[in-house]
Amino acid sequence: MGLRGVGRALRDFATYLPTQAIPAIAGFLVLPVLARRLAPTDLGILALAQTLVSLGWTVIGSWLTQVIIREFPAARAHGTVGAFGATFRHALALTTAAYVLFLALVAAGAAASDAIASNFWLIAAAILGLTIQNLAVSLYAASFRPVSFAVVDVLARVGGIAVGVALVFLGYGVHGYLFGLATASMLVGVVGLYFAWPRGPVVEAPPRGELTAWVRYGVPSGLAGIVLWGLFFIDRYLLAAFKSAHEVGVYSVGSVIGDKSVTLPTTAFFTAAAPLLVAAYTRAGKDEVERLMREYTRVILLIGLPIIGFLVASSGIIVPALAGSLYYHEAATVVPIIAVGSLIYVLALVSNTGLVVAKKTLPLASSAGIGLAANVIANLALIPPFGIVGAAVATPIGMAFYLGALQLFSRKYARWDFPRATLVRGTVATLCGTAIGATVAHTSNSGPVQIVVIAFLGGVVYVAVLALLREHRAPPQRAQEMTRSAGELNRTETKATHL
Repeated sequence: MGLRGVGRALRDFATYLPTQAIPAIAGFLVLPVLARRLAPTDLGILALAQTLVSLGWTVIGSWLTQVIIREFPAARAHGTVGAFGATFRHALALTTAAYVLFLALVAAGAAASDAIASNFWLIAAAILGLTIQNLAVSLYAASFRPVSFAVVDVLARVGGIAVGVALVFLGYGVHGYLFGLATASMLVGVVGLYFAWPRGPVVEAPPRGELTAWVRYGVPSGLAGIVLWGLFFIDRYLLAAFKSAHEVGVYSVGSVIGDKSVTLPTTAFFTAAAPLLVAAYTRAGKDEVERLMREYTRVILLIGLPIIGFLVASSGIIVPALAGSLYYHEAATVVPIIAVGSLIYVLALVSNTGLVVAKKTLPLASSAGIGLAANVIANLALIPPFGIVGAAVATPIGMAFYLGALQLFSRKYARWDFPRATLVRGTVATLCGTAIGATVAHTSNSGPVQIVVIAFLGGVVYVAVLALLREHRAPPQRAQEMTRSAGELNRTETKATHL
């Protein structure tokens, strides 16, 4: 595709994707699989409980994981791990206090919701386990121990899903799935945290002002995470308020399929690309970062657009194949709409690079707040008349406002030169591939085989049209500059790795 300017990102993407694929695919499949055993109302209650667990760990622990990623590598380099450990212990005390306060708020909410009240202690255990798990994997990531990171992350996430699904199929319903999640994350997280614990010379008290500095840095990042949680999940609660848990269950199946189909490969690529953007800024400054932002955006578009086209053509086949029950067939209508919102979100991750390299955390939260406000307004307007389709349409609307706000805040630090030509060519190629896929979908009825045929024929047409439109061609001088810059970045990264 002419992607010669992306440095080592594609290579790292190919290395990183398999380690992320197992838990991501497990998360992708779990709700449709559970739909075979749970009625939409029960599945809606489970979806609400899971989003509450996600909110809980985000509120109490995400701020500390951000601090760990920033501070622990520096402590290791400067030989101050003991002081880091002392501050970390005090930070854990703050996290524990936040956990108790959050549970009090959940208990108050349980008085108005039977779904929360009947699952309160399982939700509380799952929040604690997920927090411990994320603290452990953050310490592994910050200490450059990728194997330990992968082992703990996969065991906790996949193990919890496996145990939970098994308990559901044994007849324990929502309680069984939440118990599986809580047990696996708690056990694996505690063991992982024990071996990840920062060990150094014993320091009884943290350096003066250090904990305050941690809070000052971490809390805005945690606030951004909380607002993003609202941007991702508030539609479930509004659906429950305006409609019922039944609609939440149906919507959740379509939302998971649409979201994970796009974010599984694109966020895996961006995870590989993000450190290279920071390295490029350190080595070559703003111009190099802006060039790489454009090239990485091309990759994300070329990956994400055909996935959306595939979902347009095949979601009516995929949802029944995964969920089985006729109750969930309506979920097929929301799948491609959610996928569009997910692609906008991944593009937003690239667009905020200026804020990341400039270490500006408050604008991240402000941008998420703008997106959340737009999402809530759209949901309030669209859910009453259109139900789950209205909630789905509100997702790309909210994400578009989020992306636009990020651009306003970040462009003075790094300009995002969006590849409009790639968007146009990719969209045209996607429409051609989608037309072929839709034709196959309407002229055949062979289930899983039909899905494979749609993907293959649509993919061939997509690539062929891109080639005809010369997406793979770059101007000679630009191509040489891209190749030379990519080579310099590779050499810099190799030297850094050896050091």
